[in-house]
Amino acid sequence: MKIYPWITGILVLVSIIYFLISISSKLYVEDYFAVFGLQKNHLYESVKEIYGIPKNINAVDDTNYINVQYDGIEFVVQTNVKSPLDEGFVTAVRVYSSDYRFGKKKIGVGSTREEIDIVYKKCKKIVDVDCGFIDGLTWIEFYFDDNNEVIKIVIYNDGP
Repeated sequence: MKIYPWITGILVLVSIIYFLISISSKLYVEDYFAVFGLQKNHLYESVKEIYGIPKNINAVDDTNYINVQYDGIEFVVQTNVKSPLDEGFVTAVRVYSSDYRFGKKKIGVGSTREEIDIVYKKCKKIVDVDCGFIDGLTWIEFYFDDNNEVIKIVIYNDGP
């Protein structure tokens, strides 16, 4: 029996489409960084254009990471030893303000643990974190106060 190349091509195409649909149907937010006006791996120079001069800049000891703080938000920027901060790229965002909301359910600082669990029930859990999920390629962690309300969200480009 002879298998035609076009049949193989169609089967591969159908498999790829099925895979993409299955992944996208599990996503709660397609691009978390868009909420901040950024794209993944966006250069810090763009952050500065959007947010202006930061309140504080702190280099993380013995690493090539720099924490750049604005009101209610902090960007983690990875730099090359020989490159200036403006050429570094954003690897994570820490959110402390309720001004930033994500997805249809508007999850953010102030949301309850129950709301988070419902929204992210289809996502893979991050094992080493009390409340963290992998949403597509983005890793997101939630931190709560004593009333089980979100006080901090950490969003990583592709995991910590």
